[in-house]
Amino acid sequence: MCWFGNRALPFAILVAATGAAIQKAIKSFGGQGKAIVLQEKHEQDFVHKADDGLANEDSISRLPDDLLSDVLSRLDLIEAVGTRILSRRWKNVCKVVATLDVQELDLKFICSSLPLCQCAKSNMGELFPVSFRLLTAVATMKHLRLLACSLQPSFPTQFNSLEGLYLDLVHLSDGELPRMLSSCVNLQTLRLGFCKLTPKLSISGPCLQLKFLYVHSCPGLEEIDICAGNLITFSFFHNGPIKFSLCVPKLEDARITFTGNGSIPYFFGEVLKDCPKLKNLLFQTNSDKLKYTPGKMDMFSNLRTLYFVPGMKSPPDLLNVVPILEACPHLEEFRLQLLCRGFNEERGREWPPRRLGQLKEVEFNGFHGTVNEIHFATYLVKNAPALERLWIRSPYRFYCGDYHLRTGGGWYMDERVDTLHEELMMQAVSSKLQVNIVRSPRTELKICGRE
Repeated sequence: MCWFGNRALPFAILVAATGAAIQKAIKSFGGQGKAIVLQEKHEQDFVHKADDGLANEDSISRLPDDLLSDVLSRLDLIEAVGTRILSRRWKNVCKVVATLDVQELDLKFICSSLPLCQCAKSNMGELFPVSFRLLTAVATMKHLRLLACSLQPSFPTQFNSLEGLYLDLVHLSDGELPRMLSSCVNLQTLRLGFCKLTPKLSISGPCLQLKFLYVHSCPGLEEIDICAGNLITFSFFHNGPIKFSLCVPKLEDARITFTGNGSIPYFFGEVLKDCPKLKNLLFQTNSDKLKYTPGKMDMFSNLRTLYFVPGMKSPPDLLNVVPILEACPHLEEFRLQLLCRGFNEERGREWPPRRLGQLKEVEFNGFHGTVNEIHFATYLVKNAPALERLWIRSPYRFYCGDYHLRTGGGWYMDERVDTLHEELMMQAVSSKLQVNIVRSPRTELKICGRE
C-alpha cells in the first residue's frame, strides 16, 4: 500500500494476476473526510446503461481517482496500461503516485499467498521488468518495497530521499546493486531476500550511510564483501558455504547462518576478528567440528548476548565451547541450541575453572542427559557467580528463512535428569540461581531455586 498523508492509494500495489479482468469495484474509500461508496445497485445501473449505449457522456471520467486506481489495481500490468485509451482522465491515473506526497511504496508483481521460500522454489517464469529510474521521480519517497520483479540496468539519477529499500524475489544482474547504492546516498536500510545476485556481493562506497543490512537466502551467492563504516545491524542467512570480508567497525547486532566444514573456527576466528563493537550475536551453522581456540582471551570483549546454534555431523564435545565463553568476559546471556546425531559419553576429563563473572541467564536446548552435557551444565553453575536462571530443554530449536524459530522433538535419559537438579544446585556458586527443566514442549518441571 502506498501512503501519502493519511490516505492509502490502492494503485500503488500492483498485483500481476494472470488473465485478470476488471472486477466489480464495491469498496469504501476515505478521501478528504468523505466516504465514496459505490453501491451494487448503482454499479449495475451504470453497467446496464453502458451496455445499452444509453450513456452519452464519458462516464469513466466522472469516477473519483480512488475508484479508478482500485479498478486498475485489479488488472495485470499489460491490461492496466491498455486501459489508458478508455478516457482522457484515465491515462493520467498512472502518474498520480509521482505527483502526490508518497513516502512509502509497495510494488508487488505476484498474486501468490505462499511464503517467499516456496515462491522462490516454484517456476515463476519471466519476471516483470521495473525501471528504477522512473521510481526516482517520486522525490518524497522514503521506503520502497519491490516483490517479484526484474530491475532494469539503468540508474542515472540520484534518489536522495530514499532511506529504506526492500527487495524480495528480485533479479539483479552484474553491476546493478552498486549503481543503486551510489544513487541512494541517504539509504539506511537494505534488504535482499531470495534475490538473484552475482556470486560475489559487494556493498561499499565512500558515501555509504547504510546502518541495517539483511541478506537472506539469495541463491548462487559465494562471497560477500562489506565495507560499511556506519553499519550497526547485519542479518545473513545462507544454506551453504560462504566467504566473508567484513569491515564494519560499528557493528553491534549480527545474525548469521551458513554451513560448511570448518565454519565454526572460520567464523569466530576470521569473520568476527574486526568487529570490536559487537554486542549481540546469533550464529547458526552445520559443521564437522566444534573446536575453536581464540587468538586472545578477551577477543569478544564487548559481547553481551550469544545465541549459538551448531548442527553437528557427529557427537560434539561441549568442552570445546568453553574457549568461546572465555573470550566473552562480559557475556550476560548465553543460549546453546544443539542439533547433533549421536551422544558423547566421554568421562574422566578436567573442565577448567574459569570465572564467567557477568553471566546471568543460560538456555540449553537439545539436552538429552548425556555425561558430556551434564558436565557442561555443571561447569556453568560452578563458574558463574551471577547466574540467575538456567533453562534446560530437551526439544531442540533452530532458525529458518527469515529467522523464524522452529522447535523439534526431544527426549531425556530420565534416570539422569531426575537427579540433575540436585547435582546442579549443590555445585552452584550463585545464591540466586533457579533451574528450570522442560521435559517436552508441553510439560515443564520447575525446580525450586535458592532464596
